[in-house]
Amino acid sequence: MIGERDLLDDKLVALSLAFSIYVDSGRKPADRKALWRVASGDGALEAELGKLMHPPVDSTRRKHKQSERDYERSQRERERKRDEAHRSWRDWLSKNVDHLRNPRFDDPTAVSNAQEYVYERLRCLSEDRNQYTYSDWNVLEPELGAEVARAFRDGVVAYWRKNSPKLVSEGAPANSISFSTILGMVGLGIEASETKDWASNLTEAEAGIAFRYAVKELNGFPYWLQHVFQRFPDLITTLVLTEINYELDQATKDRELHYLLYDVSWSGQWLWDRVAPPMLKRLRREPDNLQSLEKLHKIINGSSISSNEIARLAARKSRTLVRIDNLAVWFATWAGVAPQEALEALEDRLPSFADDDGLQLVMGFITRLVGSHHSSGISARNAFREPVHLKRLIEIVHSIVRIEDDIDRVGKGVYTPNLRDNAQNARDRLTSLLEEIPGKAAFSALHLLSREHPHDSARSWYLLKARRKAQTDAEGQKWSAKQVLEFHREQERTPKNHQELFDLAVHRFSDLKADLEDGDSSVATTLLKIEQEVEMRNFLSWELRRRANGRYTIANEDELADAKRIDLRFFGTGFDGPVPIELKLAEKWSGSKLFERLENQLCRDYLRDRHSSMGLFVLVNQGRQSTWRIPGGEVVDFAKLVQRLQTLGETLAREMLGVDAVKVLGIDLTARAQREALKP
Repeated sequence: MIGERDLLDDKLVALSLAFSIYVDSGRKPADRKALWRVASGDGALEAELGKLMHPPVDSTRRKHKQSERDYERSQRERERKRDEAHRSWRDWLSKNVDHLRNPRFDDPTAVSNAQEYVYERLRCLSEDRNQYTYSDWNVLEPELGAEVARAFRDGVVAYWRKNSPKLVSEGAPANSISFSTILGMVGLGIEASETKDWASNLTEAEAGIAFRYAVKELNGFPYWLQHVFQRFPDLITTLVLTEINYELDQATKDRELHYLLYDVSWSGQWLWDRVAPPMLKRLRREPDNLQSLEKLHKIINGSSISSNEIARLAARKSRTLVRIDNLAVWFATWAGVAPQEALEALEDRLPSFADDDGLQLVMGFITRLVGSHHSSGISARNAFREPVHLKRLIEIVHSIVRIEDDIDRVGKGVYTPNLRDNAQNARDRLTSLLEEIPGKAAFSALHLLSREHPHDSARSWYLLKARRKAQTDAEGQKWSAKQVLEFHREQERTPKNHQELFDLAVHRFSDLKADLEDGDSSVATTLLKIEQEVEMRNFLSWELRRRANGRYTIANEDELADAKRIDLRFFGTGFDGPVPIELKLAEKWSGSKLFERLENQLCRDYLRDRHSSMGLFVLVNQGRQSTWRIPGGEVVDFAKLVQRLQTLGETLAREMLGVDAVKVLGIDLTARAQREALKP
């Protein structure tokens, strides 16, 4: 075919086509010879075929190939040297095991190269590398042997007490760590994980040293610091406050220290109740750094400080501050505890700002109040999450952060959200929060927004939301086929979530109350003789188990993570959502103490678990006391005591983060006897 062409260009095209066929067919030797035979005698064809058979190598590609070969060669050499070093270290360690236990340096805080080498092997072999502390020293055994691994373990456990790392307030750098500190942290972690009741065996001096290590850990505090705090709360609180105050003093408007305050706000929730009161006092003097201010607010909002205390300071700050960003933080905290007053004050102050400053204030306020995609804000309390307040928030924010000025990011590629983006998302989140609230009040708020929203164009959208809300609330939660059959047979269903378990617990106690107060076979007169709450609790738990019918289980004095014990807890099947019950013999408690126990024991302790947001507070009256003086000075009988406590429970459920419902139920064991006495 090639030889049949007259023109050189045609011959070259045919040669190129023949060469492609030769390559596709596997470069057979016979085909190669045939190609050379056809091209033979024609200089141009021979030259072209030579190029096709042996294409010239590009100089850049040649250099790249050479570079790859050089890198592979150097990599092999590095691996050879590394393997040789590992073998050398393993041989040396096996002959010098005692050196790992005690290097015998004149300086007891010094560490050896051998200890550093073994730590690096421990770090490489450990699965979790998010912290400096690695307590599973057994992973060293397959590589270094059991004797070497044990010697390293003994050495670091003995080492941590010899060293006392400096705190930042004492001159230590805030963002660096010495290897001696890392080694001590490993020893601490191993000892804490292997020793029963480890923290209870520490001296106060040892607890202080442990704290100095803990503040150097990566990504929050080591788990054992909470146990040290429980053993020495005053010491650890004092040390924490000293470091936070130093950090706040050193921070400037544009520079945050990134030290202890971040760890406390992120992973030190067990510290909040102790450090929050002095931090609230400290906040009377406004911090220079905005990020520090936000972290302090997160701690205070999450602590047990009363909402009234927070509201008083927030109200003063919101009237006097002029710095827009700081003012936004304080208004968000204030709205979390006293939304009506906070929103009135916000509306009063907005006209005093220029348009841009007012927009900046509202955007910062709403972003911190409800959070954004990338931040939980300042974890403001939940008092604003009522339909009346959410409606007002929607109106205020929409009038300032206007829809027509929104940034349109659709189809614009990757972007980094700014304050405007976050404010738009937070503004829209308000409507979602309103929709999530069941009941007539939320529907009414949506319906009013369909007539009163600042933007006419949004009103029809809110009308649609209101209609859907009415439909959803009317439908209720769907029942499973099993629940329908159960209800048909027994007029009761097995709970499938926390809400249904709470409802069942309320029904069980209501049935028990009715039996004891009104039943023909009531054992109330027998229960009147009980003098200890534990005896009453044992009876009630037995009775509740007897009535369970396989729909729940009852735990008596179930222990929480902080060793506190709940009187009773209902557990369902197939979901994690226990319902805590706090039981009180009414005459053993003053009215004020019962109010305090409802708030701090049931709501702040037992309902802090994110899986448990609903609980019961059960009072039993045995007739040994007829009246109680409650906060505010009012003297009430047992029935009114229960009513006032229920009102407090409803208030706490509205205001507290994570508390959805509280039911106060009173069982009056004297009710039946009183009715008998009235008979002629």
